[in-house]
Amino acid sequence: MLPAILVGVFIFLSASSSDAADPHARFEIGASGAILSDHPTYGAEIGYRFTPEFRTRVGYFNLKQKESQMVEAIQFSQDLNQNNIRMTFDFFPWDNLNLYGNVGAVHLGEPESFTITPTDGRSYTVNGVLYSSAQLGKVAGIVVTHKTVPYIGVGWAHYFKGNRPGWYFQMEAGMVSNLEPRLDIQSVNSSAPPSLTSDVEAQADKESAKLPDAYTIYAIIIGYRF
Repeated sequence: MLPAILVGVFIFLSASSSDAADPHARFEIGASGAILSDHPTYGAEIGYRFTPEFRTRVGYFNLKQKESQMVEAIQFSQDLNQNNIRMTFDFFPWDNLNLYGNVGAVHLGEPESFTITPTDGRSYTVNGVLYSSAQLGKVAGIVVTHKTVPYIGVGWAHYFKGNRPGWYFQMEAGMVSNLEPRLDIQSVNSSAPPSLTSDVEAQADKESAKLPDAYTIYAIIIGYRF
């Protein structure tokens, strides 16, 4: 629902600004490559430059990662395929330099899921209690965060034909914050001891406190101004 609202706001603002007939007012469309939280990704965006000082953009980017690794006799597998929508308002204080700062919001897609598989014959401590691998079984979960989070960034754009229609190149660095991540995990072992559920939840709360509340975005965008 929120992505549709963001796009609707963007269209409304763009249409409303057309009455001003500013010679700088231009639509922009671009494709991006980015690093999000150390993961490479791709995206696309549309923008509207109201005046030399103000621009708004709506963008899409996909965050994907799937890997499996053995950590201390535990097989850890994670799967992330998250489609995100971002809306920003950009401010260009110096028209001739095309440096800008921006604020906005990101609507996050599906959360990261993971599974933890213990090695047979081993014992593991969960919330201070020792469980055998047979008692523990496979553990599955997701990383829960806020669905809509704030974004702040800075960037630089170069328009090859100035204020006229043409190609542009842009670099941006920003941060998504206020994620408040939380691990939601449970054992899928139907014959697990009754105490395991509460111990897994308590251990998850301890590990959740170690998760970062923000991540950085570094992006390069190539686009066309109409």
